[in-house]
Amino acid sequence: MDAPVDRRSGFAVIDLETTGISPDEERIVEVAVVVLGPDGQETGSFSTLVDPGCDPGPTFVHCITPEMLAGAPSFAAIRPFLADTLSGRVLVGHNVDNFDLAFLRAECVRAGGTALVPTDVATVDTLCVAQSLLQ
Repeated sequence: MDAPVDRRSGFAVIDLETTGISPDEERIVEVAVVVLGPDGQETGSFSTLVDPGCDPGPTFVHCITPEMLAGAPSFAAIRPFLADTLSGRVLVGHNVDNFDLAFLRAECVRAGGTALVPTDVATVDTLCVAQSLLQ
């Protein structure tokens, strides 16, 4: 008999858009996550604009305008759902180790302090994978 699949297993492919490149000074303006089961099949997805509480930054990069952010939730508002979605899954993304995860951790601190910051997050950084394959 096969063991039941833990709903928390699998992968969460994540991409963020931000107001800049420094997680300590800049904010998240968009979050997108595709959840994959252990077999690689999509089991869910989540995407939202996020009100950074400031100018959205390089609109020429991410095409997100202040008008688009009107009425968007804050990171603090989506953090519980996002934490639940990501919890127990391997985080996958391009430069996820140095960019996305750093921004998520910085936003968690802003949302409620270091107790909210995820630790020991398993990742697959597709930037590192691509660089190793292209050498």
